[in-house]
Amino acid sequence: YSFPNSLQSNGNIPSIFYPYQFLYDGSNFLYKEVNYVYIDIIRITQVDIGESIWSCEFFLDVVSTHKDPLKIINFNNLSLIDSKFETKLVKQSKDEQFGGTNYRYYIVANFDFFAIADNYPFDWQHIYISMSISDRERYGILQPIPEALLDREFQLDGWRLMDAKTGILRKKETHHQNANLTKAIEIREEIRLGYTISRTNAVTTLKVLVPVIFLTALNYYTF
Repeated sequence: YSFPNSLQSNGNIPSIFYPYQFLYDGSNFLYKEVNYVYIDIIRITQVDIGESIWSCEFFLDVVSTHKDPLKIINFNNLSLIDSKFETKLVKQSKDEQFGGTNYRYYIVANFDFFAIADNYPFDWQHIYISMSISDRERYGILQPIPEALLDREFQLDGWRLMDAKTGILRKKETHHQNANLTKAIEIREEIRLGYTISRTNAVTTLKVLVPVIFLTALNYYTF
């Protein structure tokens, strides 16, 4: 690990991966490079609990030794119902210290999430972005976004930010391969950036409460 001075504040000393790591492929240790990512949310434009889709605009900063690293990063929860993933390379510069390249992309995308509709219109939702490297043995490791760089300030119309999380999610997956259906177990790793948000839109609340109050009053005075 390394401990960048730029991330240290108030006695906290966050750690990040050293630029090269040993990766075990099941039989050998591979000496692979680390790809660093950071997401700067600009605006969340919609949170649709009916379709379980949320949309946003953001900057993606990537430090990598690979050319055009956006091609080797998978966004795992892009929406299939309303597909949208538009990107533009904004800036590119050389990393003089470690020999990689700094890339900044502007991205507009729609993502899936697990909507909870039970408490509507007083609901809270957890939205997230899931990313992983397309091939770790070829392209190396993806560094999770450090807690110190977690973006908490962005435009969020109709909702209020309650919490923000970043980290690594590991899942065990079972595959059956070849003609004899040999069982193989694989640990899939992805990094996640998640936000818990609550609704603040008074108009939506009134749309629900006014009919309820009216029907309650009508029922009261009828009997």
